[in-house]
Amino acid sequence: MLGLMQDKPLLISDIITYAETYHPLREVIWRTASGSICHSNYSTVAGRAKKLANALRAYGIKTGDRVATLATNSTRHLELYYGVSGIGAILHTVNPRLYDEQLIYIINHAEDRMLFVDPELIPILVRLREQLPRLEQIFVLGDVDRSAVENLELESYDDFIEPHAAAIAWPSFDERTASSLCYTSGTTGNPKGVLYSHRSTVLHAMNAAHTNAYGISVHDVAMPLTPMFHVNAGGLPYIAPLCGAALVLIGPKIDGEIMQSLIESEGVSFTTGVPTMVTMLMEYLDRSGKRIDSLKRAVIGGSSVPAAMIDRMRTQYGCKIMQLWGMTETSPVGALCTETPAVSVLPEAMRREIMLKAGRVLFGMEVKLVGDESMATSPERIRKGALWVRGPWTAKAYFKQEDPPILDKDGWFPTGDVAALDEYGFLQILDRTKDVIKSGGEWISSIDIENIVCGHPEVRQAAVIGVHHPKWEERPLLIIVPVPGTSPTKKGLLDYLRPRIASWWMPDDVVFVDDMPMTATGKIRKTSLRERFRDYQLPKKQNSSRPQQP
Repeated sequence: MLGLMQDKPLLISDIITYAETYHPLREVIWRTASGSICHSNYSTVAGRAKKLANALRAYGIKTGDRVATLATNSTRHLELYYGVSGIGAILHTVNPRLYDEQLIYIINHAEDRMLFVDPELIPILVRLREQLPRLEQIFVLGDVDRSAVENLELESYDDFIEPHAAAIAWPSFDERTASSLCYTSGTTGNPKGVLYSHRSTVLHAMNAAHTNAYGISVHDVAMPLTPMFHVNAGGLPYIAPLCGAALVLIGPKIDGEIMQSLIESEGVSFTTGVPTMVTMLMEYLDRSGKRIDSLKRAVIGGSSVPAAMIDRMRTQYGCKIMQLWGMTETSPVGALCTETPAVSVLPEAMRREIMLKAGRVLFGMEVKLVGDESMATSPERIRKGALWVRGPWTAKAYFKQEDPPILDKDGWFPTGDVAALDEYGFLQILDRTKDVIKSGGEWISSIDIENIVCGHPEVRQAAVIGVHHPKWEERPLLIIVPVPGTSPTKKGLLDYLRPRIASWWMPDDVVFVDDMPMTATGKIRKTSLRERFRDYQLPKKQNSSRPQQP
C-alpha cells in the first residue's frame, strides 16, 4: 500500500519561486569588476530568470541542451542558474582557471550550444573560439569594448533577455532530469563531467541548510567565496533563496581587502571558501587592523583547515570555522563539523581535537571505510580505511563515460580519500589515497603534519610529499612557503614539529619555495610537487635509519 500524499517533483524552479513569493525584497548584492556595489532582490532575480528562460526557448534551447557559463559570482550568473535549469536545459558552469586544453575539451565534450561570459574573461574565448566548433552563440554578461574583440562575434546578455516577458509557467518534469554540469579539475587525464539532477540539487540544498550543517536562516547574510563555476558555490545559490537569506556575490576579484569590505558594509554573517581565502583575509586584517565583526560562521573545505587558523578566527575575530568534507561528485557537501552535546561536555583538549575533523555525515549520505592492514593498529572503536560513499546527491557515473563503471556492485562511490570514523560519529579525512606516505610499511598522514606546521608563525603554506628512500621506500619531505618578511629555518621548523608528532613521522628534510602550485579550485597541486621533487636526494645522514615507531 502506498501513502496518500501528493507526489510533486522536486525542481530547482521551485526554489526561486519560493524566494520570490515569500522573500521578494531580501537583498541580492553584487560587487562588479569596477568595484561598484549593485543591489537587487529575489523578486528582481526571479523576474530576470524568467525573461532568460523565455529567451532561451525562443532561441530553440530544448530539454537536455547544454548552456555554458564562463563567469564568476554575479547576479546575472545567478539568473542563469535558474533560467537555464528551470526549462529543463542543463547549466554547464565552466571553470575559467583550467588550462586552455582542458577548456577546449570540456566545452566540446559537453556539446554546449551557447555560452555566457563575463567581460573580464573574454580574452579566453578570443584564444579558443576557433577550436569550439559546436558553440553557436556567445553572450556577454555586461558591457564590452567590441573594438578590442572585433574577430569574435558577441551578443549582449541584457539585449538577449530584454524583449521577453518576466513571467513564465515553469514546466514540470521528472525530478531526475539533469539540471547542471560541472567537470572535475582532475590532475590526471581529461576532466570528468558530474551531471546533477533537479532532485539531487534540491535534496542537497535542503540537507546542507539545516541547523546541524550550514545552519542558514532568513536572518543570515551569506557570501560564498567558493566560485559559482565550481560545485555550485558550495550550494549557496540554492540554499540562500531556499532559506530567505540575503546573498552577497563577490564578483570577479577576490582578495583580503574586498572580502573585509563586503563583510563590513553588507553585514555578512556566513561564508564558504577554501583555506587560502581565509589566509588572504587574515593577512589583510593584520595589515589594516580592520575587523569582520558581523561574520559569525565560515564553512571551509577543499583541503584540511589548520588548527591555528580555526583558533585564531575564533579567538581574535569571533568567527567559528566549520570544516567541510565534500567533492564535485557529492554536490559538494558530504560531512560538516558541527558540535554535538556529547562532544560539548568533553575536556577542552578532547573537544578541540574532535572539532578539527571533517565532521558528521549529513542525513542521506552513507559512508563505508574499506580497511587497510597497515591501519589496523588503532583501537577498535576508531575505524579507518579508504572512504566510499553513496546517497541521493552522489554521482553514479560521469557524463558520456560509461566504462569503466565508477561504482562497486553495491552502488558505493570511491572518493580517493583515506578516513577514520570515531566513537562520536565524526569523520576525519586522514589523507588522499594517492598522497599517503608509506614508510617501511607504516602509514604517515601528510595532512596531519601540514596542519600542525601551519601553526608556526612563520609558515604561510605547507605541503608534505613522500620522496624515495633506498631503505624505507618513502620518507616525508616538508615544503614551506614562508610568511612574507620572515626567514624560518629548517631546524626551527623541525624543533616545532618534534614534540607534536610521532618521531617516525618527522620529515627527513625541509625545503623552502616562493609559492605553491595550485589547482583551479584553490588546492595545493601535489602532483606538480611530486614531479618537481621526483629526484630529490634526502640528506645522506638520513639514508640508513629512520626513527622507529614507538
